[in-house]
Amino acid sequence: MSIRKVSINDLGDILRIEQLSFTPEKAGAEVQYVKRIKELNDAFLVTVIDIQVVGFIVGPDVHEKTISGWMYEEIQLQGIVGGNQIVLMIAVDSSFQDYHVGSRLLNSLFEIAEKKQYRIDCSYLFTKNITFYEKMAL
Repeated sequence: MSIRKVSINDLGDILRIEQLSFTPEKAGAEVQYVKRIKELNDAFLVTVIDIQVVGFIVGPDVHEKTISGWMYEEIQLQGIVGGNQIVLMIAVDSSFQDYHVGSRLLNSLFEIAEKKQYRIDCSYLFTKNITFYEKMAL
């Protein structure tokens, strides 16, 4: 298992995982993910097992201290000085949810935030994730 920055070649797997993880109303569109891959590359990580992407996390830099709904629609370029790192989206292929993929992705994002001396915030907008975030002490 390895964690690396996203590439446009990962788009198919990301969309597959997104559709498995979220309802059609909550799932991001392909055009949104293409833009996120291009513009949030430093804070968009994927977990790979063998050659398959099995999970991803999107954690852009923002000035705000908490997550707002508009952040799911509007993409901001990275490089904000003195900001915060948020967990905008995290999803894991259900076949790999017992492999600690989500916690490893979060830990990798924590390391990125720590290097920047940023605060990190996770979304509680999806109630099914609350238990996971609580386990991670967030």
